Amino acid sequence: MSETAESFRYCRRLTRRTARNFWFSFLTLPRAKREAMCVVYAWMRRLDDLADDAPSPRDARVALERWRRSTHAALASAGMKFQISKLQSAAVPDGTPPETGRELWPAFVRVVRSHNIPPARFDEIIEGALMDQEISRYATFEELYGYCYRVASVVGLVSLRVFGYERSAAEKPGEWLGIAFQLTNILRDVREDAARGRIYLPLDALVRHGVSEADVLAGRWSPGLHALLREFGDRAEEYYAKAQPVFGLTRPDARPTLRIMEEIYHGILRRIRAMDYRVFDARARVSTSRKLGIVLKHALFRKSIS
Repeated sequence: MSETAESFRYCRRLTRRTARNFWFSFLTLPRAKREAMCVVYAWMRRLDDLADDAPSPRDARVALERWRRSTHAALASAGMKFQISKLQSAAVPDGTPPETGRELWPAFVRVVRSHNIPPARFDEIIEGALMDQEISRYATFEELYGYCYRVASVVGLVSLRVFGYERSAAEKPGEWLGIAFQLTNILRDVREDAARGRIYLPLDALVRHGVSEADVLAGRWSPGLHALLREFGDRAEEYYAKAQPVFGLTRPDARPTLRIMEEIYHGILRRIRAMDYRVFDARARVSTSRKLGIVLKHALFRKSIS
């Protein structure tokens, strides 16, 4: 087996073991696109693990910058160039070796080149991961949007390159779909984030509803907190609605996968609404049987039009 084939195999195994929602959605893709999405996921999984497993924010910043260097080096070896971001941290001292990732790089380089993915997209995703190490509050929704764009929308724009799309008009609704997904994640994870001292709900919205940061961190339920969470959920619904044109602009063989992603994440938001936003009492989930039902529905639809 060639080095590149072994690299694709590694990414496929990693995705199947750890991807959860993503793995379900990839099942309806044609094989080549499914393999490519496993590679994109494997890169993101390594990025997340470096941040999550670090013993301190400083260590996480160093690890993430090493991963940036490794990504640059891997793509530079194939003749691709990065423009260094103005936001790039100087966390890594000169002479620090790059983060290793030998199993990933052959397939990663192949996917980035074959799908013409702008290398700078990966810098943007790394910047989002760095924001989690440096920022635990967002004053306004506009500030939060910038974070959601880097950690979710850019991932969606990379995925659209793999899926294929008919016109550049797909990119803006694709961005909005990423925003909808991340707002759903934030709403679902309010309790877990509060336990880590993080509040992603915009602070100006807290003030408007008479909710203090201490109320969120302690999970103190009140009419104001209920109204705040409901407003945040309504905003997520608006972005799901705005994103709908992306489905018609995506290549037909990838539309079922995009629909599965949307139905699973939108299903989480609908579950939160059914719980009356009691996200401090229980974590909203879409059951495995429900996910499989969504996949089967779209798999049968894809088969009927192929």
